[in-house]
Amino acid sequence: MEYKCYTIGYSGIKIERFIEILKERNINCVIDVRSTPYSKYVPEYNKEELKKSLKKNNIVYSNFNKEFGARRTEDEVYSEDEIVDFEKTLKLDIFNDGVKRLKIGYEKGYNIVLMCSEKNPLDCHRFSMVSKGLNNKRFKIIHILEDNKEISNENLEEEMVAKFFPNYMQINLFEKSRSYSELLKDAYRKTNEIVGYSRKKENIED
Repeated sequence: MEYKCYTIGYSGIKIERFIEILKERNINCVIDVRSTPYSKYVPEYNKEELKKSLKKNNIVYSNFNKEFGARRTEDEVYSEDEIVDFEKTLKLDIFNDGVKRLKIGYEKGYNIVLMCSEKNPLDCHRFSMVSKGLNNKRFKIIHILEDNKEISNENLEEEMVAKFFPNYMQINLFEKSRSYSELLKDAYRKTNEIVGYSRKKENIED
């Protein structure tokens, strides 16, 4: 069985339009993957307010910050540079418990979307960490973009590879060619370095 799972970032979307977008796809369950389910700038997306708005529209809200959040409390998933390593995070028991809970949700009839704040999934761990982990476990991921268009996880991966390796489709006669899978792995690593939560940055900001 394959599970179809959406993702969305709410930045720049009014709550009324957000709910319309969900209803257009018959989505009846929002999984919040923010580490801290609150917004300084758009309070309607704070956990309590969002839950109320969704409930009025018969949409269930659930928070998976411990399972799928970007800011991790487990010391073992941090790199030497104090950045969360997504590959290590995907191996955590709690992450895989979250995957199991998602599957149970689908078996109960829920149509699920993973929600975070960043409008572009390439800038968010919901793509480079969570979707990557789910994609390996029989999930078909569809990302809802800012203009309400959709892009498959595979096509978004191609965009990510092109971002870091713009000439990857061209034959280079002077360098040993690299396979797409090698480039994809490297692109995920580079994205992790950019998107991953950093303890060093937190200390600087503090």
